[in-house]
Amino acid sequence: METVATPDPEIDRAWKEEIRRRITDIESGREPGVDGDEVMAELRRIVGR
Repeated sequence: METVATPDPEIDRAWKEEIRRRITDIESGREPGVDGDEVMAELRRIVGR
């Protein structure tokens, strides 16, 4: 797959930092996360399946 956008190192860095922050929050219990089955049930409800 080709991309039309040139990778931006600053955006990549910011996303990596955000991902690390989110993982830390979940692992520390600061952010509980959402069970995957709950997410899928909600998506099915939204799209009507």
